[in-house]
Amino acid sequence: MATCELSPLAKRCSGVSFDGVPVLLYHRLHHGTYSGDPRLAKYSIYCPRFAEQLNQIRQGEYSVALLRKLWTERQVGPKNRRSVVITFDDGQASDYEIVLPTLLRYGFRADFFINTSRIGEPGFLNWQQIGEMHSAGMGIQSHSHDHVVLWRLAAPTLKDQLQRSKELLEDHTSASIECLSVPYGFVNRRIVEMALQIGYKAVCHSINRPAQLGARFIPRIAVYADTSLDEFAGILRGAPGPYLKRGVRAAVNYLPKRLLLRYCPSLLRVRLLET
Repeated sequence: MATCELSPLAKRCSGVSFDGVPVLLYHRLHHGTYSGDPRLAKYSIYCPRFAEQLNQIRQGEYSVALLRKLWTERQVGPKNRRSVVITFDDGQASDYEIVLPTLLRYGFRADFFINTSRIGEPGFLNWQQIGEMHSAGMGIQSHSHDHVVLWRLAAPTLKDQLQRSKELLEDHTSASIECLSVPYGFVNRRIVEMALQIGYKAVCHSINRPAQLGARFIPRIAVYADTSLDEFAGILRGAPGPYLKRGVRAAVNYLPKRLLLRYCPSLLRVRLLET
């Protein structure tokens, strides 16, 4: 679950531009009626709605790229074609059971950010599934080791969270893990600097704007259960409306969420690392 950005990085990324590559953030898909935690219902998308969104991408003739293209190449897709990146957080079992076959039917690829401590647990991906997804051309990236708030961790603990995830994923996939998505979107300069020091090439944040080629900080825009097809189409083409709407909401919530994170994190439904 992504939330507002913390101030050091926000200041660095304050100039909003609607040119660039929209990086879509999903969390999970479901068939039929959603039956999980009602507090998380907004992050779970009905599979046919996801297919409709992929149809919009196809009909708009967008080029679907993996994240590494954003910071390694000057041009993501063919000339005269807008590009889009699809990402999923948390390493849910639905990534393999629903998302993977759906993407393959459309000939699309996506990046999957995985918490390595949850691999093999009920409802989450296992190593065999991750390997098959990687072999199918999907990007595998890090969502840290535990799905916990990283913001206030001591430097050694923070380093362990970022490095252990990277090393485990690289050992099992034989691929370079180059991008980090920070759990809950609470990110600050310490986290970014530690990630780059460890060897990540880019860090995803949640300022609402399209991403720029070559950037080390990659904004993503969340797709929710109630995101309409009209709003989704606006996100794809860089229309100001969806980005401004989410940006205003993030700005309004920024200070209250920061205070809750410091004094009463349980109200934010976030996990803290138990020591």
